[in-house]
Amino acid sequence: MKQVRFLSNYSIPDSFQNTHCFCEPLKPDHIHLDYEAVMSSRQFLRLWSKSDWPSDNFQLEDNLNDLVMHEKEHIEGVAYTYTILSVDKNECLGCLYVNPTDRIEPVTDHERNLLNQRPATIRFWIRNSYQNTDKESIIVKDLISWFKLTWGLKEILFSCNKQVPGQIKLFRSSGLFLWLELQNPSRHELLWSIY
Repeated sequence: MKQVRFLSNYSIPDSFQNTHCFCEPLKPDHIHLDYEAVMSSRQFLRLWSKSDWPSDNFQLEDNLNDLVMHEKEHIEGVAYTYTILSVDKNECLGCLYVNPTDRIEPVTDHERNLLNQRPATIRFWIRNSYQNTDKESIIVKDLISWFKLTWGLKEILFSCNKQVPGQIKLFRSSGLFLWLELQNPSRHELLWSIY
């Protein structure tokens, strides 16, 4: 039985560019740029993911395994992951993840019913050196527009957790509103909506 592609009714773009960044599907070719960004932002990423990832001894090979997995998911239409690069493509600024809402766990039955009404959830991180800057704010506002206009995703959710107050502030200043706070703390405990 063939698996139905995630967001099969939507246009999945190959790339995005504004004056500050260029996004394209994350691939093993990005290994060195991605690894440098991940390791330079590892303390933030542990809070953002509510996990011990990446550990201090996270190796290039470990990162390659992650990139291979994300590329496979992207090709198969299971989930979509984009690297956020500088316009000249010489620096990784972060990463963007587009996932089905059924990946959000744990949730109550009521929360699952609400989540099932939304097509996708978006998570992203920007490397430490660009957090709380105008550049980060412009990138996020333009990404929100990209999802609305190019993808046609107006009912998507952006997720974060209480351990990353900078993202909470960024979502508010970008015009998102808190749509749902999950009962069980997780990396997705705060879900933000465009409308």
